Amino acid sequence: MESKQILYLDQLQMEVLADMIINHIEKRIALRREEWIDIQEVMQLLKVSSKSTIQTLRDTGQLTISRINSKTILYSRLSVEDYIKKNIKPQY
Repeated sequence: MESKQILYLDQLQMEVLADMIINHIEKRIALRREEWIDIQEVMQLLKVSSKSTIQTLRDTGQLTISRINSKTILYSRLSVEDYIKKNIKPQY
């Protein structure tokens, strides 16, 4: 027969454990949804019509890229989503 153990945690220990669990889950989710997308999809997600806007974001390091060859650049979907989250403006 298995013996069961009860673990007692104080408030701080519980918060640390909860943060660790949340971070672990977020990393797993990020790994699954990490995709590389082309500039057209980036433009759709950001709702911009200018490739130069995307190039500026790329050049300033605000978007993570992977250069496949001299003409093909792919963008990390996660970096695009992070950019969107960081630039949310409150509505009044």
